[in-house]
Order: sequence, then C-alpha cells, then structure tokens
Amino acid sequence: MLTHIKSNYEGVKYPCDQCDFKAKHKKYLLTHIKSSHEGVNYQCEQCDYKAKQKGNLLTHIQTTHEGVIYSCEQCDYKAKQKRCLLRHIKATNESVMHP
Repeated sequence: MLTHIKSNYEGVKYPCDQCDFKAKHKKYLLTHIKSSHEGVNYQCEQCDYKAKQKGNLLTHIQTTHEGVIYSCEQCDYKAKQKRCLLRHIKATNESVMHP
C-alpha cells in the first residue's frame, strides 16, 4: 500500500540511469532495463515472434497460437486482447452496462 501511495499520489518515480525513462514501481524499472538496455527478449517457440516482456509473449501465444478470443456480452464484438475488449466496453457499451 505504501508503494502505491508513494508512486501514485506522492509522485515518487524510479529513474533509469541510462535514459530518460521513469517508472512508477521499481519492478517496472528493472523490466525496462532488462528489455531496453540488456537486450533480454522472450522468443516464441512456435514462430519468429520476440517480445521484450514475458507478459507480451504470453498474450501473443494465447491470441495467435491458442485462439483465445474475448467476447463482449452486450454485442457481437470480439477482441484478441482483454484490454481491447475493456476499451470497447468503456467506449460503446458503458450506458448499456450501467444504466
């Protein structure tokens, strides 16, 4: 909770010592350093896709190779990524979902 308060309300940031990047959380700074400055990549075992973050690789595998689709419960919209579905819901169906 203290980390949340410091980063979101007190403006505490963790600066990268190699570029202008600033992270809200220390773990995000470490991820940035590994992917941007140390060249760490996560390779898909099924194709040539490479991701800078492990979560992006997992999303790639689910949507490209496993066919995971997120469907809107209010209309026929379908998305490959959960964040795209959430953005759709907020933009188009908010009044239907929250009368």
